[in-house]
Amino acid sequence: MPETRVRFSAALKAQWGHVAAVKFVATVVPTWPRLKNIKIKGGFHDDIDVDFGPGLTAVIGGKGTGKSTLIEILRYVLHAGEPAVPGRSSLRSAGV
Repeated sequence: MPETRVRFSAALKAQWGHVAAVKFVATVVPTWPRLKNIKIKGGFHDDIDVDFGPGLTAVIGGKGTGKSTLIEILRYVLHAGEPAVPGRSSLRSAGV
């Protein structure tokens, strides 16, 4: 399903048309629902405001900087259920 993976603007076809499995589209604006921002009010993480880009978003940081907590918050808010690895839910064990 290359049309869901790599999409270039049609203006780049002359330069990148030789690349296999690339779809060229009139606009690269996502047409599907996506998260744009998350704001946290109250509690330990009060006033956290994170913007997500329209493409790939990577959460990068050192040990203890909140990467897993951000993922847990998203999972909780989106009602995504339990994590794939049992016993890895920091929010559930914290009573949130």
